[in-house]
Amino acid sequence: FIQRSGFSVDTCPDAATGAALFVPGRYTVAVVDRTLPDRDGLECSVEWLQQDPELRVVLCSGYGLSDEMVPVEFRPRVKTLQKPFSPSTLLDLLKSLVPEQ
Repeated sequence: FIQRSGFSVDTCPDAATGAALFVPGRYTVAVVDRTLPDRDGLECSVEWLQQDPELRVVLCSGYGLSDEMVPVEFRPRVKTLQKPFSPSTLLDLLKSLVPEQ
């Protein structure tokens, strides 16, 4: 759905795969689950945000999630999304985070 809407997508089953693909400047937005099999998604997101000042993150969770969980210096670049959510909700959020080309 997201690819059909014009976005390039890389999928990762865990944090280690995401870390292997991550290079500062490569991604505009990272959609990260809070609960990954091998690591906390918020911790990964903070590391990537520290390395890439242009990166935006959508942090998703089926458990309790709030903006206050995100370190204050990164809150302007992180949006939280509570599961379940519709594909159109995710798409609208992604569009709001991607600068106009």
